[in-house]
Amino acid sequence: FLLYQFRDYNMSGSAISRLPIDTMEISPTALSVNAQVDKVIIYPVKSCHGWTVPSGTSWPVTRHGLKYDRVFVLMREHSLLPMQQKQVPNMALIRPRVDIDKSTLVLDAPGHELLEISLRPEDLKLETTETQVCSTRVRAVRVRSDRISLWLSSVLSVSCYLACEPRLLESGANTPHNSCYPDKSFANKAQILMVTQESSRQVEQWIAEDAAPDDATSRIRVGPMQYRPNIIVKSLGTDMIKPFEELKWKLVHIGGSRFAVAGPCRRCQMISIDQESAKKLKEPYATLARRMRVDGKVVFGIYLNATGSLLSTTSIKSGATINAA
Repeated sequence: FLLYQFRDYNMSGSAISRLPIDTMEISPTALSVNAQVDKVIIYPVKSCHGWTVPSGTSWPVTRHGLKYDRVFVLMREHSLLPMQQKQVPNMALIRPRVDIDKSTLVLDAPGHELLEISLRPEDLKLETTETQVCSTRVRAVRVRSDRISLWLSSVLSVSCYLACEPRLLESGANTPHNSCYPDKSFANKAQILMVTQESSRQVEQWIAEDAAPDDATSRIRVGPMQYRPNIIVKSLGTDMIKPFEELKWKLVHIGGSRFAVAGPCRRCQMISIDQESAKKLKEPYATLARRMRVDGKVVFGIYLNATGSLLSTTSIKSGATINAA
């Protein structure tokens, strides 16, 4: 049996009286959920804005996760840690777009010309370096380009450079650099992050309920994109997903692909950085910290890892049917 207990918590982590979602004890074999993919999103540059795969476009899934997802990081000189929105909120203003036909990544930012970067490692001048993701030291490859470094540094007002995992780029499987985890990119904990529209709407409702009548917070709209997911799920027909029901799932089938649930996604205050304006807000983290904890940790969404041998033809697209158990 799976046992999850969801309670209201105050900011110090101690339980308070109201329990918005009761303790649930269920057998995983008893679950059967029908839903569909609403959006597929990748983040080619870790901690920058996401790119939504065009509706109906099948996006490849590799043994590392979604193709081109978090294949680049931004680094400061003499630092092992990739730059993050928590420290540099303006990273949210760097918007990527993948040009599939040209195998390039196009970056856009307010007040700057477009920056085009090849996704073919043979077109890049690469130099091995090191970085650290979630306390794990890994090897990365620095992209030696004054053009790219100057553009990024100008946008962020911070001297920085681009680094990558070349095996995850176009035709990168034959590169001699063996630099990252065997089964994921620069993602934090797992290959893919999934959230549901229903859980997102529940958080919006909590925010409105907790806000004072004259508080502008009551009118805040926190959509699922605020949580930086790879896959947004929505209910299919009248078979509605319950808020946070995804935390009970153990296996997720998307089209012909099977994924194991690696657990809930632990959240930090980065989700309160508005992904459109880069402004720091208090929501939705403040509400989640009070309302949504598992084992004392603030959580939202679930991590997925591909199971079995994925073929190069495996893909995900919006509209694909999801079955979960």
